[in-house]
Order: sequence, then C-alpha cells, then structure tokens
Amino acid sequence: LRWGVDQLAMYAVYANIRDLGEDPSIHLLDDRAVDYTYFDDGFVWCNSGGGKFMQLKMLAKENFDATELDRPRYLEALKVYSDQLRAAK
Repeated sequence: LRWGVDQLAMYAVYANIRDLGEDPSIHLLDDRAVDYTYFDDGFVWCNSGGGKFMQLKMLAKENFDATELDRPRYLEALKVYSDQLRAAK
C-alpha cells in the first residue's frame, strides 16, 4: 500500500464518527506511546522506511536471524503475529 494509508484510515474513522453526530476527540501520543525504540512498555511499535520490505522478505524464509536487520525486536514480534495468522488459516 502507498505511504500514508494508515493516516487516511484514521481520518476516515474520525470523519465517520463525526458524520454519525458523535463528538470525536483527538489526542497526541508521546514518544513512549509511538515507540521506535521498542521499549517493553511502548504502546505502538512503529516501523517505517525501506527496511519494512526487507523484514517481509525475511519472514518468508523459514529460518532467519532477526539481528541481521536494524529492528530485530520488531521483526521478532512481527514473526509471532505472522505465525499466528498462518496457523489460523
């Protein structure tokens, strides 16, 4: 998907809530909530840039070393969810 699709999705939800007559509110998240450092208590672990495509290629392999990439904790967590999705099919 193109860059920005996540922001577009969030705006669509906001606009829909507003159109339904509700009073949507917006709050800014701090650097602990939007977390590129992957702290254990981070709320949203982010991933951006070209590295995310390499991570998807790594997930396609049966065996991979997460430390080969610049975001090993993110890749390890992504693999857990990826494996759960595959098992559910």
